[in-house]
Amino acid sequence: MTRQSSDVRAELADRVLRFEVTETFVNRGTGLGEADYIFPLPKGAAFQDLKLSINGELVSGELMDAGKARGIYEQIVRQQRDPALVEWMGYGMLRARIFPIAPGEVKKVVVRFQMVAEREGDALRVDYFRGKRMPGTVFTGDARGGGDVDTDGLRQAGRREPSARGSFVLTYPSHAMYGTAYSPTHSLATERRGARREVRVNGDASEITLLVPVRRTSEPAISVLTHAPSREDGFALITLSPPSVAPRSTARDVTLVLDVSGSMAGVKIRQAREAGKQVLATLSSADRFRLIDFSTDVRGFRDDFVRATPDNLRAATRYLESLDASGSTNISGALDAALEGSTESGRLGLVLFVTDGEPTVGERNPDAIASRVARQRGNRRIFSFGVGADLNAALVERLAVEGRGTAHFVRPDESVERVVSVVASRLTSPVVTDVRVSTEGVRLIKRHPTDAADIFAGQDYVMLARYDGNGPSRIRFEGQTADGPVSWSSRVAFPSSSRENSFIARLWATQRVGYLSAEKR
Repeated sequence: MTRQSSDVRAELADRVLRFEVTETFVNRGTGLGEADYIFPLPKGAAFQDLKLSINGELVSGELMDAGKARGIYEQIVRQQRDPALVEWMGYGMLRARIFPIAPGEVKKVVVRFQMVAEREGDALRVDYFRGKRMPGTVFTGDARGGGDVDTDGLRQAGRREPSARGSFVLTYPSHAMYGTAYSPTHSLATERRGARREVRVNGDASEITLLVPVRRTSEPAISVLTHAPSREDGFALITLSPPSVAPRSTARDVTLVLDVSGSMAGVKIRQAREAGKQVLATLSSADRFRLIDFSTDVRGFRDDFVRATPDNLRAATRYLESLDASGSTNISGALDAALEGSTESGRLGLVLFVTDGEPTVGERNPDAIASRVARQRGNRRIFSFGVGADLNAALVERLAVEGRGTAHFVRPDESVERVVSVVASRLTSPVVTDVRVSTEGVRLIKRHPTDAADIFAGQDYVMLARYDGNGPSRIRFEGQTADGPVSWSSRVAFPSSSRENSFIARLWATQRVGYLSAEKR
């Protein structure tokens, strides 16, 4: 099976991205064929339905849980080391079996899903990856034996032919709240069509990133979208955009942990050194920092935190330049060192953890490592980065969950330096920490996130929840800033019944399943 075309349409409205991916494949063989169409779910995405349109007929897809999906992914990865698949390994995937496929026959597949758009600075970010193996992939052979996939034809299956046609179009409202979209990866052609803007991506680069500017005001913006099926608890998508007032800086204790095991040799270790320099460049004179590097053993720039003085920063830069890649991967030892002691009162503790592998020295059980981190971290936040194809993606994600941070995955064709520096820059200015949400009039239940959260510069707070009750209510956000406690509230009407915004139920269910799966692990 060869891909003929892949056309993506994305629509942005009310902070929600709705994707429709239409792909065509042709059987260039001489005999009757069959195939599995596999579409990995991007993080946080919810499918609109579980059916694929194949030549006008609706064929049921199979939504796999993360455990079953991981088994198939790992079988594929062992043979191909396909980074596009590894990135989504911690989530689920959609699968549809296509049969029969006559020689020369063309099959069309349509996939629809939604996700909440993430904010980056003063813009909403839209990402789509269509690399060597684009998100929708066809594997030839029979995959009915207990979920196994015949991977004999992987080198040919689903590859994007040089002649394959591809397009990506984003539409969003043209009112004053949104600015003109721009892209760091592609040139764009923008056209206004009535009340909407249409943005077409030009070029064949594998990773598409678009940024849609959003106007901020000096007042907080609170948005609540609801969906209320009859005779059951409602669903709510709640968003807080903090005011655009520049926050007073918060003194930080920043720990950068770099994997320098043998698998990091070459481009990765060079990029890791540069990423470390970018982190150092984000430090202010009020900050303190530590550098920890690990392979078989764990080492450090100094035994404890040091002030971010010009002399210390120059010495730390020289230390980074001296790092070489060799040895095994002692993840547990590195995390123990990063979480030793406690952060001084009034300082925000941040840990940036970069690895490209599986634990091979010390504690090797991912669950045991994550549990130890949960016990040791205190009030530190952990931001984890998984580099390349040969890593334990579930562990990278869980470290961030346990550490109230975020997980980021870096493909082999992507720059470690860029990804780490973007996150490090965002962490320079915590806007509000320990954000908690309360309501009067209705009760929010089964919330995600479940615990207090932090809002850093250029971010919003987004919650998905069920609600019990209905009618006029007040929603309140409370948290801590460098200037003291803050509280923002708004009056909101929660309906008893509403068919609108049904996608919120799917988004909530996706978060809920992920949370329960993590709890089970």
